[in-house]
Amino acid sequence: MFGQSLLSAFGIACTTDTDQLFNPTSTQINSLATYQLNNATTSIPSNTYPGTPSNITYTTGKFGDAAVFNGSNTSINIGASNNFASNKLTISFWANPGTANPSNYQLLFSNYIGGSVADYDFIINRQSPNHASNAEKLEVGISGSGSAYLYILTDSAVFTPGTWKNYVIVFDTTESANVDKIKIYVNGTLAARSDISSSGTVTGSLLNTSDDLLVGTWPHDTSHRYSGIMDQVRIFNSALSQTAVTALYNETTTTAQNAYITEEVYSGIAYYKMSDATDQLGNYNGTATNVNFNTEGKFGFAGAFNGSNSKLVINSSIYDNTANTSLTWSSWIKFDNVYTSSFRAIVGSQSSARGSIAINMYGSSSGISTSLERYYNNTQRYPSSYATAALFSYSANVWYHLAITYDGSTSNATVYINGAQQGSAYNLDVVNSQTTNNETTIGLYGSSGYGWQGDIDQIRMYDSALSAADISTLYKEVECEPAAINALANFNTVLYTGNNGTQSITTGFKPDFVWFKNRTGTNDHALVDSVRGRGSYLFANANYGASTGGSASNDVTSFDSNGFSLGSVSQAGSTNTSGGSIVAWSWKAPLANLSTSFNGSSSYITISGLSSMFSTKATFTVSLWFKTTATGNRALFDDYTSNNYNIQLYLYDGILNVSTRFSGGDGNMTASSTTYNDGNWHHVAVTSNQTTYNTYVDGGSPITWTVSSNSHSGQTPTVVTGASQGGAVNFFNGDIAQLRIFNDTLTASEVSDLYTEPAASNNTLNYPAGAGCIAAYPLQTDAVDLSGNYNGASSNVTFGQPGYLTQNTDGTITSTVAVNKEAGFSIVKYTGTGSNATIGHGLGATPQLIIDKVYNSNAGYGWTVYSEPTGTGKALTLNSSGAVANDANFCSVVGSSTITSYYTSSSFDHIAYFFTSIPGYSKIGSYVGTAAAGNFQYTGFQPSWLMVKCSSASSRNWVIVDDKRGNSEYWLYPNTNDSEQGPYSDIAFNSTGFTLGTNASYSNGSGDTYIYLAIA
Repeated sequence: MFGQSLLSAFGIACTTDTDQLFNPTSTQINSLATYQLNNATTSIPSNTYPGTPSNITYTTGKFGDAAVFNGSNTSINIGASNNFASNKLTISFWANPGTANPSNYQLLFSNYIGGSVADYDFIINRQSPNHASNAEKLEVGISGSGSAYLYILTDSAVFTPGTWKNYVIVFDTTESANVDKIKIYVNGTLAARSDISSSGTVTGSLLNTSDDLLVGTWPHDTSHRYSGIMDQVRIFNSALSQTAVTALYNETTTTAQNAYITEEVYSGIAYYKMSDATDQLGNYNGTATNVNFNTEGKFGFAGAFNGSNSKLVINSSIYDNTANTSLTWSSWIKFDNVYTSSFRAIVGSQSSARGSIAINMYGSSSGISTSLERYYNNTQRYPSSYATAALFSYSANVWYHLAITYDGSTSNATVYINGAQQGSAYNLDVVNSQTTNNETTIGLYGSSGYGWQGDIDQIRMYDSALSAADISTLYKEVECEPAAINALANFNTVLYTGNNGTQSITTGFKPDFVWFKNRTGTNDHALVDSVRGRGSYLFANANYGASTGGSASNDVTSFDSNGFSLGSVSQAGSTNTSGGSIVAWSWKAPLANLSTSFNGSSSYITISGLSSMFSTKATFTVSLWFKTTATGNRALFDDYTSNNYNIQLYLYDGILNVSTRFSGGDGNMTASSTTYNDGNWHHVAVTSNQTTYNTYVDGGSPITWTVSSNSHSGQTPTVVTGASQGGAVNFFNGDIAQLRIFNDTLTASEVSDLYTEPAASNNTLNYPAGAGCIAAYPLQTDAVDLSGNYNGASSNVTFGQPGYLTQNTDGTITSTVAVNKEAGFSIVKYTGTGSNATIGHGLGATPQLIIDKVYNSNAGYGWTVYSEPTGTGKALTLNSSGAVANDANFCSVVGSSTITSYYTSSSFDHIAYFFTSIPGYSKIGSYVGTAAAGNFQYTGFQPSWLMVKCSSASSRNWVIVDDKRGNSEYWLYPNTNDSEQGPYSDIAFNSTGFTLGTNASYSNGSGDTYIYLAIA
């Protein structure tokens, strides 16, 4: 977690921020054959199973070289399948496909020799959008007896032309019914699963021993051959686990030299802090229903269960329910009452079918007993006497540490209470036939009435029976206190009076996202951020696009180091209306660096005084970053005089060119056939040693060009950035950043340093150290040269735009990101692709609230809101009072680096605001209304700002309250332009949370579910 200390408040080493408390073990897993595809098809170890290539060529691969398949006549035969025949098999490979949207599906692997299209036993292929509309998914096909076939497709598109990805297929026919027998992983993540036994056709080995295993081809039809690159094919005669698959994805050039992989096995397999349903280990995130996480726990937050329908469901069996494996459960529990004759389940199921374990409490006049039930191989095992197992006395509203270990080899279970063994170990020897399924449910057993009634905190689960000493360690865990975070340095609410003139507003920091509302007028909520720019406004209560240019440019005139400045215009009447009582909520999410925007028609920067640099054919280097989508002739850098120049760097329809024109001759070099007008940031450096020019793009190998010895004959050039010919023609349309000029020919290593230049050196002249930089223009807020000798004169440029370090490439869509990790907030701009895509958000933690808006269209696209409490595949709308609705296209997958979304047009630009909870500063959560006063929600801090929305019912406004407008008594509604309402007494801020009153609609309706964002 962000900002948390490794020491408790008492100076004792804390553990609650430690995901794994016990040391891991390493297991070496040998492959049956590994094909490194480095200019040969030999296998390691010992070339036991050599492959036979046909028309294969080689190129740079994921690790060393890789095999190139041309899609027409290339293949590799890796031998008779009886070498690999097994009822347990794993195939792993790296693939980098060719062009997008192949005309038909392409075979990656086939177990096939026969002459009929149906005559195969096993295939892996790259599906095509042009074949059954399968959107470049990965498909595994298996034939069984007779004419029965099973096809397993990944849930979404998994091939990206030009991108290396790891694909792993795990097959195990020995798995019992209702358990996955085949799994497909992409980049270490499970992408598809199936129980192939449901077809009743596949029970033996995966491969037909009479046929060969072929790579990249299908002999039946050459139109289905693979086109692309493949590397590091590994075959194992075992069904690899998730951790082993992760090891394959995390391979390095070093580990790729081995015939084995090393699996790091931890005894900890799941860890829930119970501030939400997240597994800190990332293995088994759950879905919570009617669990109140706004509860003070043993450590931070806890989940409160109501005893009837509260549950936390993990949609898979955490423990193996096909074998008698060992396990440990550890948690803190608190009873809300003393139960003398009732049954309460800590772990169970949500239906009559069972998960792999159940932990139950049985009340009696003597106390309460604890028992473990274990399910595997469709059999229920439990102690012979529930009533006497681990009996202990207890009190209500007291925290107890509960740990249960189970030794699979002896079937013995041991219960520990507060670190000490409770009674004797007992044997799970009573057997009952029982259908099991693939789910684990915390807080419920089979049906209502048997659920846990009380609180649960700090759940840790292990795949081994821990020792008594380890249990003591769990009992003695020490909480990691949140590190101090200055809330007012990251978020602030300010009130001021509009004057329709210039004024500066102090926030205490440089804001990057400001939300305005005129409290006394029926005016739109106006939102502006540093990523789109200060002159681009959106309106929270409306579905139209951004208001830009014109008056918007004279509204917020700048984001300042300590606030923001206003001009003589009030955007939407909510920013600076004369006499208006304005509230502005400001968030900090700084851009890593900035750039300068050129308009393509009249923008340029002129630099004088560099005559000694370019008056003759010189030794020099010019380096800069650029971003554009423009076509035509667009000059980036030009030194000129009388139509002569030593260097002209320009894009022609996106293709980068370098040109020279001396008094005695011309020259021109096309740096690359690649087009660079893709809207992404690119780095270019041109070096000259008087006769040889080298052009480097994005840190790659140079393009070299030799010129004659002509000179400018003493003419004095002027340098122009963003245009050519003195600003008269060929204007650049896009952004330029970090222009550097050197009086030396930089080496490839020094150019690489420029390509990886961090933000910390952006304002340092001597970078790389000793390389001879004589002029440097960060182009962030002005055209000043860091040396002070060659300051530029700007014309019609716009400073303060997002720079090259704001580009995020974590997803399949490149996004622009401004992020404040400490405060759990980021601003993300991206353009939709028209298909499933992932978008990087920069938080480094899983976002819990996302507010997204199409801003370049007035076609009625509203604000889409994802929240962790409502879950993936569902969305609220910020400009609507409606309930949560199904929306499988938005945030279908939410992760610590990216989200996955689908949008119908590639022309739409999006802005999104991402939030995640930070202990002691912010909290995203949910609660159930009671319509009664005193409904307290624990946040762990005193809120200063709160936004609430009913997610379960329609016609319920969003509500924002804060402590600057009357201690949460005055309400504003983001989905309407209404003026401020109140005062009300229905929300009160407390030192550790907030308390709800009797409002039966917007904040505390009986039985209604609400989501909220609270900030300290």
